[in-house]
Amino acid sequence: CLTRGEMAQALEALDAAAAGLRAAGLPDPAAQTQVPRIMALSMLGRHDDAIACAEAAQRELADLGNLSAAARVSQNLGSLHFRRDAYAEAASHFRTAAGMFSRVSDHERSVNADIGLADSLTSMGDFDEARRIYARARAQAQLHALEAPGAMIDESEALLDLARGRYREALAGFES
Repeated sequence: CLTRGEMAQALEALDAAAAGLRAAGLPDPAAQTQVPRIMALSMLGRHDDAIACAEAAQRELADLGNLSAAARVSQNLGSLHFRRDAYAEAASHFRTAAGMFSRVSDHERSVNADIGLADSLTSMGDFDEARRIYARARAQAQLHALEAPGAMIDESEALLDLARGRYREALAGFES
């Protein structure tokens, strides 16, 4: 249903799957059904429901000890809030996701969560803290030879420089 764009039907199928998995005594797979449910709700424009679903799924997955999945949901929450210009909420979720990804040694996702955190801080005008988080993300990207996140950091720092009126630095960042 999701791949066909049938979001309402996808929600029904995901709810049925969750109920069946819970009845079978499989709480982690049941909680996992909520992850695509977040996307379906968002695609239907039900953003508040998507956020509530994600928050519940994140708590449940963390309680079950599935920090990797809980971190992915936290990162999705950050993105949901960022797209709604709720930067403080986005920053909180990106910070949580970065910490959880770090604990499970998922370096690339940890770096990406830090980029989201720094982007949120930039959007709130906290340029110095954003720069510090970008530097932390860059150090981790270099340590783990993650080239794509490194390029994303260059772009984000260039946007920060642009916002601060540092046009020469911004242009150099965009060129890199």
